[in-house]
Amino acid sequence: MRFVNKLRKKPSYGTKTLTVEEKAKAEIILWSIEQKKHFHEKENSVHGLQVVRGDDEVLRVKTRIIERDDDLSFLYPILLPSKHYLTECLIREYHLKYCHAGVQILAAKLRLQYWIFSSKRNIRSCVSRCVVCKRFTAKALTTPPILLPLDRVIKLETSIPFPKLFKRLPSTSRLLNNGAGPFSISIDCGPSSSLGPFKFDNRAFLAQRSVDCEDRMHTLNETAPL
Repeated sequence: MRFVNKLRKKPSYGTKTLTVEEKAKAEIILWSIEQKKHFHEKENSVHGLQVVRGDDEVLRVKTRIIERDDDLSFLYPILLPSKHYLTECLIREYHLKYCHAGVQILAAKLRLQYWIFSSKRNIRSCVSRCVVCKRFTAKALTTPPILLPLDRVIKLETSIPFPKLFKRLPSTSRLLNNGAGPFSISIDCGPSSSLGPFKFDNRAFLAQRSVDCEDRMHTLNETAPL
C-alpha cells in the first residue's frame, strides 16, 4: 500500500514501520481479491450461505445470531475459501499465536472473525504438517531387549525346588519376612536344629537372583551355631 501511494505521489508517511491501520487495510484488500477469485455471489448467497457485501467490498456471512449484542466481526465473519494459500497462512499464524493449539481451539478462535469452508478439515491439515507438533505425536523409539550378564545366568537349577526347601528344616524352625525385599527371609531355629542341608540349597537359589549371596550366606553361617 505504501508503494502504491508513493507512486501516486501521495503524502509520505512519518514512520518507517507499518502502522496498525495500514496492516488492517492490506488484509482487507487481500481478502477481497481472494473472494473475487473463488466466490460468485448470486442473490446474496454463496454455496447456500447468506452473505452481505460491506463498504470495504468484502463478503461477510450473515449468521443467525445477528440480533445478539456482540462484536460485529463475530456476527458477520469474513467468508474465506477452504483451499487457498492465504487461508493456510492465516491458520498457521493462529496456530503459532496460540502456542500450537489443537483443532478445536483454533476453530473457535478463527470463528471470532472468519468463516472458512470445511474449517476443521483445513485446520487439521495445517496442524498435521507442523514440525513442532509432530515431535509430540511421533512414535517412541523401541530397542531390542539386551542379553543378561553372566552373573545372572549361572546356576539356574537347584537341587530341590525352593518351595520344598522348608520340608528339610526342623519342626522347630520358623520362616519370617524381615521386610527387606521379596526374597529376604529371617530364620529362627531352636538350639538342636541343623541348617546344613538348607544352607546348600538356599545358596543355589540365591545365586539365581543376585550376586551378593556371599553376604547372605555369611549371615546364615553365623546363625548356624545358634
